[in-house]
Amino acid sequence: MKQFLTTDRLGAILLLLIGCGTIIQGRRYDVGDLTRMGPGYMPVVLGCGMTALGFILVFVARNSEQNERPEWPDLRATICILAGVIVFVVFGRYLGLLPAAFTSTFVAAMGHRANSFRDSALLGGGVMVAAAVIFHWGLKMQFPLLNWGS
Repeated sequence: MKQFLTTDRLGAILLLLIGCGTIIQGRRYDVGDLTRMGPGYMPVVLGCGMTALGFILVFVARNSEQNERPEWPDLRATICILAGVIVFVVFGRYLGLLPAAFTSTFVAAMGHRANSFRDSALLGGGVMVAAAVIFHWGLKMQFPLLNWGS
């Protein structure tokens, strides 16, 4: 007997639940109509699409051949990406754009097991240079490059 709750179906159910939650939250805003869209229009439309896709995937998802239960996901990438966002906020506030861009990219890149320390540092350096060129000099954002001691 094949198991119903496979990893594919679990993902489809999660998509279905997120879609329903998006519709519920989007309905709190004025939806409007197609000619005069309100702030809730796009969340409701996207939520409907996600719900429909999740509903279809629940029934189309393949059955497990070996009665395998879903395994816990590897949370390294998720934790590193969330930590990268937090590092950007803290470093951006107290140290400036350059250290924030470098460290947040470095921390987030370490979430992928194939990235080495050197690769993550090179990627962080590249993003740091790109952030300085685009945001500081190109767009003239009021975000100091270095903000030591504030």
